[in-house]
Amino acid sequence: MLLDHATIILAQVSRAEKELRALQRRGPDDPRIIRICSIPSVAPELTPRLLQNLSDLPQLAGVYVIEANTRESREMLSEGKADFAIIIADEKTPEEQYLASENMIFCMGADHPDREVGPITLAEALAEPLMLPAKGKPVRDLVERLAQQIGATVQITHEIDGPNPRKQATMVGLGRSFLPWIAIKDEVANGQMRYREVCAPSLARYVGLEWRERLDAEITEPMLKVLKSLLGTMLR
Repeated sequence: MLLDHATIILAQVSRAEKELRALQRRGPDDPRIIRICSIPSVAPELTPRLLQNLSDLPQLAGVYVIEANTRESREMLSEGKADFAIIIADEKTPEEQYLASENMIFCMGADHPDREVGPITLAEALAEPLMLPAKGKPVRDLVERLAQQIGATVQITHEIDGPNPRKQATMVGLGRSFLPWIAIKDEVANGQMRYREVCAPSLARYVGLEWRERLDAEITEPMLKVLKSLLGTMLR
């Protein structure tokens, strides 16, 4: 019985390898293979979920997921190097193309002396220097815009782009930062990080979907529907 089970597994592996080689031979120019850029905080968890839901997109043979920030993703769309881009929505993104909302939360290493667990106001969070991305990046722009609205000043101790490098710096105690829940939930569960929700106001933002010009609605509409469903359960 174990031998039969092993034979089945080997057959499945062999079939998967053949399908992967066939996919690679078709290459990125195959119209049935879609290239999707995704912001770094979303890409790792989205990739397996999207592949598992390809049956909802029968017109596609496969997807390439490319990790890129919003600016890079838009450049790839304009250059024809990507078909879709999951980005941080701004005034350029039509509201009907919003996928889900998420709140940035105030994060700290497990050993940080702040032992409170309840919400923290944005003014309180801004009372100490923070680790944030460089000017012009969506998180920095969001924080500075809301800080100006409440008459607070943003103090920066380290400029660190990307959620993953900023998360690592937070875990080793270099400072506190704002990060999306999806980027830190595993570390919180493992006791490596702690967090507090931000209020008055919250650091809310939207994740949206954009696509290259002249992409057929037969592809864009189902993709928008699938990604809204997936990200609606992934983000908070």
